[in-house]
Amino acid sequence: MKKELFFMFFIAATMIFSTKLYAEQPKNNGYFWEKLNPSAKLAYVIGYVEGIGELNLEIRHQMNVITLLYDEEKTEENKYLSKYGKEMGSYFEEHYQYFNIPYRQLVEGIDALYKEYINKTITLVDAIDLVKAEIKGVEKNQIEKRKKFMRLNEEEQGRIMQKDEEKKN
Repeated sequence: MKKELFFMFFIAATMIFSTKLYAEQPKNNGYFWEKLNPSAKLAYVIGYVEGIGELNLEIRHQMNVITLLYDEEKTEENKYLSKYGKEMGSYFEEHYQYFNIPYRQLVEGIDALYKEYINKTITLVDAIDLVKAEIKGVEKNQIEKRKKFMRLNEEEQGRIMQKDEEKKN
């Protein structure tokens, strides 16, 4: 009985501790970024870009397979699936590639973004996307609009996206 009680206490304590530990983990935003040394920043960016690049290639490959499979039979459903494969492949090729952007340029852009205290709450993934957009030449007013949205907390972002969705319907 003592062993069972000890085991139950151990499990409960582990769950409470892991929940508390998870709740206190820092978010990957500007406050996290400023704690990294230059080598760690570069390693983070390289890992992210290479990972997204591999994922991008895999998704585009899968979309090409879908397109080829469903192009063979000309049913209405297959035409739709083939079109979906083509559109998704193009979307990922356009939005999730970092070709010809030096890693150090991304690091410098992220450093510059987070120098403004107002941008510290923007997630690191969003910061990388913003820097890429700037490098690719997206208009400044669009960049500022994105920044303003990304500064909001998740609840506020969700509320705005829900309103936009309601307007569409």
